[in-house]
Amino acid sequence: MSERLENFNKRSKDFLDALALIPEARRGESPAADAWSAAFVVHHMADSELHFASRFLHALGDENPNVVPFDEERYP
Repeated sequence: MSERLENFNKRSKDFLDALALIPEARRGESPAADAWSAAFVVHHMADSELHFASRFLHALGDENPNVVPFDEERYP
């Protein structure tokens, strides 16, 4: 396995381990009025993974790929 993939897997495990420290019943609570909840962060990470995977596939497969920005605040 490449070093980058190993690092990605390690960071993914670290992220999930940190999430496990938050009781499931409290993951939807925001620590402050303008802060994201743990559940929101997890959903944002999943959305980001899909967006960037799509971008990479288009960049690799299209002859003249366009990078279309997205507004992360529209997702919640």
